[in-house]
Amino acid sequence: MKKKKRPSGSREAAEAFVRHLSGWLRANADRVRLAYESGSGWEVWLHVELFLYIKEQSPAADISRETGGYKEGLRADYFFEGVTVEIKTEGENQTGKAFANGVWKDMGKVESLSSGDYALVIGVCCTDAARDELQDLTTSQLPPFTKNGQTVYYGWSATE
Repeated sequence: MKKKKRPSGSREAAEAFVRHLSGWLRANADRVRLAYESGSGWEVWLHVELFLYIKEQSPAADISRETGGYKEGLRADYFFEGVTVEIKTEGENQTGKAFANGVWKDMGKVESLSSGDYALVIGVCCTDAARDELQDLTTSQLPPFTKNGQTVYYGWSATE
């Protein structure tokens, strides 16, 4: 059976995903901080919670988790409206440099996509050190979300 080529997505779809993530982070900044403080492993929690949020906000959205699309059997964190999405979260015991290296590895994964495909690599971090390292990798300013004195940062790199 011939495998169908997946759609390449669009800038509008990538921007919609970032809006969903921004909204979820704003609404859950306190929970994200607590999840961060719980130690490593909170990335899967974020993936599931964000998936549920997007389906609640946009029931008709074409979104799936842990789908293929890469060479060598690698899976994307999300496939949203034709856009491949990778999200990396900072671990409490990670240095800013180690976190940025994880984001960099995800950026390497999306390089295997076909020319013209849309992809997002997003880093979600809670410390200034990680934010500073992430800032060097991203094509955007890092918008902070502050609630009750605690700040969560995220940044993204979009490829076309």
